[in-house]
Amino acid sequence: MSKDYNAQVAIHYSRYRPPLHEIILCKAMDKGKRFEIGLDVGCGTGKSSKPLSKFCNKVFGIDPSQFMIDNAETDPSIDYICSNSLAQFQDDNFDVVTFAGSLSYAKSESLRRELNRICRDEASVLVYDFEVLLSDLLSGIGLNLSPVDLSSYNHSINISDWEEFKERIVRNEQLDLKPSAEELAHLILSHSTWHDELAALFRDEDPFAPFVSYLKSKGEEFRLPVNIFYSGYRVSKMRK
Repeated sequence: MSKDYNAQVAIHYSRYRPPLHEIILCKAMDKGKRFEIGLDVGCGTGKSSKPLSKFCNKVFGIDPSQFMIDNAETDPSIDYICSNSLAQFQDDNFDVVTFAGSLSYAKSESLRRELNRICRDEASVLVYDFEVLLSDLLSGIGLNLSPVDLSSYNHSINISDWEEFKERIVRNEQLDLKPSAEELAHLILSHSTWHDELAALFRDEDPFAPFVSYLKSKGEEFRLPVNIFYSGYRVSKMRK
């Protein structure tokens, strides 16, 4: 949750993320379940909040990056908050809480206590993430970008070790995406290191247009395998 993003990277992040959130939520949610109030922790630009709103009457999205919040997708059912703390929320407030790629940064005993506090009894907690496998594609189109160091990042992290959150489902699967050149460019440029390397390669502070032209010269169809990870829990509060 503490990762910083500059303005240009946030814009590319907001323009395209793999359209996996709703697919994963449909897999992870109880069938036919609808919630009153939801919370999306680490919401970024709202790419995970908007799909969550299809299952809730009201959604709050929280993220520590003001750049992300400033570029969030507006929706009358979603309120965005720039913060890295859940302390502002009342006790027993939420029917569902989601972590879309944010738990690896946020998991702690403090989060455990706060999550238990703000969730209603029998609330749902969903943890999910996806890993876009870009290495083969980048090599195939002749790009030798710096390897992404994910040694400290765990895509499959969950809260199955927190006993007050009763495990319902834990799954790992693989899907294929076929992004356009524009979508692929936004995806790659949303990584700050790659953005800077491509800006230097194309000698342009905003390398989007020349990068799209480069990608189109390599072909009109790209295949991206994606690993998805999701787990669902039911909050079980101690009754007096």
